[in-house]
Amino acid sequence: MLQFQSICCPLDFSESTSSIYNLAIQLAVNSQAEINLISIVPATYQGDIAEYGFLGRFVEEAYAQSEADLKVVVDKIKADYPFLIVHSKVLKNNFVAPAILEYLQENNIDLVIMGTHGRRGLEKIFMGSVAEEVLKKATCPVLTLRIKA
Repeated sequence: MLQFQSICCPLDFSESTSSIYNLAIQLAVNSQAEINLISIVPATYQGDIAEYGFLGRFVEEAYAQSEADLKVVVDKIKADYPFLIVHSKVLKNNFVAPAILEYLQENNIDLVIMGTHGRRGLEKIFMGSVAEEVLKKATCPVLTLRIKA
């Protein structure tokens, strides 16, 4: 069986979030690995307007909400699995896949578990595919779970 030391789960707090981190927990327990939970908040409105305008408040509120959501997940994991080491971080970045890839490199992650919406056609062209970009560019294995819309 493959052994992992550090597993990363990028979370968007959709309905499938618990399925993603529950799989990570099982693999972490079996491998005695650490879990890294991350969430990416678009930083689209950084700069002068972000400091004073409505859009800046929106970004800060989204950041605070992601931190709160991550804390709930981390607290639940630690309560159920007190022996697991769990790290969490909210990242601000306009480009989600590059932010994930950078985090993987900086933190020596050796497995990524993430959801995919399975977009195709025009929807994929306009919405993009974070999972696809991570799959193509990550230097570690990536396990994707299909998220049902």
